[in-house]
Amino acid sequence: MIRVERRDLADRFSTGADRKLSEREKFIMRAFEEPDNSADFLDIAEFLNTDIRFYRMAAAYYGGDIDSLDTGDEEDLLVLASAKDISPKLYAKYLREIGPSVKEEKVTHQALKELKRAIADTVVVIQ
Repeated sequence: MIRVERRDLADRFSTGADRKLSEREKFIMRAFEEPDNSADFLDIAEFLNTDIRFYRMAAAYYGGDIDSLDTGDEEDLLVLASAKDISPKLYAKYLREIGPSVKEEKVTHQALKELKRAIADTVVVIQ
């Protein structure tokens, strides 16, 4: 178990969202540069697109800015919180590709998994 203060975790999520935005652009470019791996790279880019939104939500939550989450803009994240995550094989490929960012990714990814689990266990979305 890693112990991190809420403010530090909020900062890590904010920084992580920016990092993931840059990574997403790189994976989209790699999909065009390496057609044999384009399906995996585009799947990773789609995962990153959703993860960026979750990271921003988590940064607001852990930063104590709950009011910013009440706009309704991210309501679909409640449904996505209980959706299946990226496959372990594809996530491992993603970790290999991002290199030195892996340590930071593992901390925020685990915290986000726990937050998603709490949302899925607490919030029932009626459609």
